[in-house]
Amino acid sequence: MGDLLRLRREEKGLTLKDVSQSLYINKDYLKSLEDMYIPGIPKGYLNGLLRAYAEHLGLASEALITDYRAQCGAISRDRTFLGRAAEKPRRFTFLRLLSIGLLIGSVVFVAYFAGTLFFSQVRSQDPDIAANTAQSLTMIGMVRTEPVSQESPPQLPLRIVALRPAHLDVRGTDGTVFRSRMMAEGETYYPRIGAGWLVTTQSGRAFKWVINEIEIGVLADSDAFLTTVSVDDVAQEARTLLTERATDQP
Repeated sequence: MGDLLRLRREEKGLTLKDVSQSLYINKDYLKSLEDMYIPGIPKGYLNGLLRAYAEHLGLASEALITDYRAQCGAISRDRTFLGRAAEKPRRFTFLRLLSIGLLIGSVVFVAYFAGTLFFSQVRSQDPDIAANTAQSLTMIGMVRTEPVSQESPPQLPLRIVALRPAHLDVRGTDGTVFRSRMMAEGETYYPRIGAGWLVTTQSGRAFKWVINEIEIGVLADSDAFLTTVSVDDVAQEARTLLTERATDQP
């Protein structure tokens, strides 16, 4: 069935880039469909991608999906995945238990040592000693002088903000999944810049790009079935836009 997709596309004189631009679907996903390489397709999107591609080429989508999944073994792969998920976790080995015990013992020892040092110096009522104690505790991590943020923004604070509940999929160039779930309205995510990350969503207008409090625009000006955007491309466009705005200001 993958060869059928490729032959029909070539008969229409289309390249993968042409189809990608028309459907707003990543070119690598289209190539994976033609090669019947299921690991290259985001989980949960196989049927939708096949349907969109088949209809674009004028093929019967439902029949193609059924035959495609039967040929590539996608159904058995899904069942195998579910079966593995239901397996019971393996028991801890002796070495793992020993490692955990040593780690806990180390934490308890450091806490005891720090507490003993603190109380013994506080009793002395010496301001200089108290100051040295605070510095020592800060150095070993018992006292923090600044609150720790759960998610620190990158050098260019580019973030994705959900305008309405929608699914967001963020992946690296090697297929590593960094986020793949529904985002609530107003929820924010900071993607990494310069790492070649791709952001995929079912609705480009469900999210917007923001730097500090400046809105750069919607994630993608399209409500196509599947929209993929390069984080690095958006970051470059955002830098250009901010530079132009700074130049225009008196």
